[in-house]
Amino acid sequence: MSDEDAVGASHEAIRLEIDLSEARRAVELERRISLSQVRITGPELRELIHQLPQRKSKPVVPEFRLSGVTVSGACNLADMHVLGVLSWKDVHFTGPVTLSRSAFWDHVDLDRVSFESLDADDCKFVQHASLRRTRFSGPASFQRAIWKMGVDFTHIGSFGSARTLDRKSGKVEHFRVPRQVAASRFESTASFAGSRFLGPVGMRQTHFGGDANFVNCAFQDDGVFVRARFEESAYFTGATFSSHANFAGVKFLGDDKDGWRLIDGSPTSFQGSRFLGSAHFSCTATGHVDFKRSLFVEDVAFTDSQFQGGAQFNQAIFRGPSGFHMTNFERGVDFANVEFYADATFSQTHFGGESRFTGALFEGPSNFRYAHADRELRFDHAVFASTLSMPRARWDGGISFEGSHLDVDLFDASYTKFEERLQISLSAVRADFTGARLSSGGQLRLAGGSAVSLEDADLLSPVIISGSDAAESRPMIISIQRVNAANLTLEGVSLSACLFDGALNLDQIRLGGGATFATPPMRRWRAKRNVIVEEGLAREAAGDKQWSVVVDMLPTWVDKPHAISARQVSETYRALRKSREDSKDEPGAADFYYGEMEMRRLAARRASSERLILSTYWFTSGYALRALRAFLLLGVLLVAVGTLFAAIGFPSETTTRFVRVGQYPDIEYVEATRITTDQPTLSDRLPDGLLYSLESGISLLRPSNTALTTAGVLVETVHRVLAPILLGLALLSLRGRVKR
Repeated sequence: MSDEDAVGASHEAIRLEIDLSEARRAVELERRISLSQVRITGPELRELIHQLPQRKSKPVVPEFRLSGVTVSGACNLADMHVLGVLSWKDVHFTGPVTLSRSAFWDHVDLDRVSFESLDADDCKFVQHASLRRTRFSGPASFQRAIWKMGVDFTHIGSFGSARTLDRKSGKVEHFRVPRQVAASRFESTASFAGSRFLGPVGMRQTHFGGDANFVNCAFQDDGVFVRARFEESAYFTGATFSSHANFAGVKFLGDDKDGWRLIDGSPTSFQGSRFLGSAHFSCTATGHVDFKRSLFVEDVAFTDSQFQGGAQFNQAIFRGPSGFHMTNFERGVDFANVEFYADATFSQTHFGGESRFTGALFEGPSNFRYAHADRELRFDHAVFASTLSMPRARWDGGISFEGSHLDVDLFDASYTKFEERLQISLSAVRADFTGARLSSGGQLRLAGGSAVSLEDADLLSPVIISGSDAAESRPMIISIQRVNAANLTLEGVSLSACLFDGALNLDQIRLGGGATFATPPMRRWRAKRNVIVEEGLAREAAGDKQWSVVVDMLPTWVDKPHAISARQVSETYRALRKSREDSKDEPGAADFYYGEMEMRRLAARRASSERLILSTYWFTSGYALRALRAFLLLGVLLVAVGTLFAAIGFPSETTTRFVRVGQYPDIEYVEATRITTDQPTLSDRLPDGLLYSLESGISLLRPSNTALTTAGVLVETVHRVLAPILLGLALLSLRGRVKR
């Protein structure tokens, strides 16, 4: 050592001795400790404290101030009672510090203090405590500490370790912090197990370099962990959050070396936690996260969270709204037996691994809008009691509803992509598959009262939609517009309000048993038949308001389509007729043929020959489908023609007499005189006329041997044409009704 260094050390020792002397005099005279810009050893500092009066063998310190002091070696300051302010600023402890069992009755200021290690077990902080920019390079223990007015760790440099381990049992003990801990840094393990936080707890931007243990903690006021960072495992098992819990921007980076875990010991565990207020998580977790059996009383949000190591929420209870908007479950998630009693939102959520909601209860609306699952998403035995919405979702690995109970007001799968076969049983006031894509087909089993829309759906494989055999409880198909009907089979459903316009390959649709249609408005002369709602729209547009009863069968949530032309409706009927004919169902095809002809007649111009021909065809035999009408007209024709025959068809009856008018020799003159006798009346000739009308009507090619008047010949000619036509139409109509 040089002479200058020796002199400097000597001067420093002298100054230190002077400062210590002044400190001792301050202790003796003013009963307080005050040091500034000095170096002191731990035993020397303890000696100063023990010069103060004691109460029950514990030093009573009125005031304790250190500023710019360096304390070397171990420093045991346990069992103090600091009645006034404790202010340590810019103090550096090179050895372990012990404050256990001390009581601080006034403000505690440990700003910019550097601790090698700290033991503050069983300490009591009555007023606010500030540890701003404090650095803990070694273990820091606050076991069973009580903070009544709050603590501020804002911008703490670092915590080496904040484990609270019982020295005798080795178990994690308590840490009691009422208020705010923000921007802290724990370089090693931090344990707050069993702590009770009586006031707001703010751990904003806190960095946990080792395991963070909040097991069985009680947060009675707001708990803020915004942008906190957990490098290793984080345990919140059994924690209770009585007010708002905010984990926005949190990162859980613990490495889950064992992969997906379903037991305790996961890197981040909230198992059994109770969130009695609102909770907000916007976190990144590289290890497994466990919320098993957790309780969320108010709203909870995991918006934009990243779970890269798997997540577990099974048996959790969400009593308030729950939001998983834009959440990424990289390795899947387990929501088995979870109970959602309010809105459950999974919009834009990504399910990377196998995920399940097996046995889950959804009492409130559930929303999976724009959700995406790489592997199978299972809702087996789940219960949905409100609405289930998954518009524009994509299920690459399929979605399973085996044994699930869906009794919902709305099942919205519009524009959803089902890449695997879909099998689902549901009861929905409204089931919307508009624009949905079923790449592998599927089977939909619908309960009575359900209404399903398949408009613009892309059916790449066969799809079967089945309902009930009971006529009064058949589900309704609302629309198959612009659907490839070749892959569609409908059984036991009602098509009374179904829109068919624009359906592709409608002639290849398979209508199984129990598929029913609407019927036209009742009139005395109108026969009962199957009609489609488009006919009602076309007739309503043409001014026939009676058909509004058919149009009104559309549910209120369906937008009434624009007026459809009768020609389009006729093409729809034609395709449906061909479908029934290909199924060897002639009676079923007859109604669609009738509807096709009706729409052709309605589409024709009023003064056209087509309109006249079709109207005559309709009037005479109902397009060869109304046998009774044809038989009645045939009977009317026979009676009318028979009456005409009796009136003008037969000639008058005359006789010729020869009267002697003179006699000459050998010659007798006789004159012939034609005398008309009394003629029979119309009633007398009517039986003959009816009989002749019947004979001539059914004998098309047999020549007549009966003398007729010129008018009678004309009547007979017309009769021989009309009567066989009506007879043929009647027989054809009868055949169309009885053919199988």
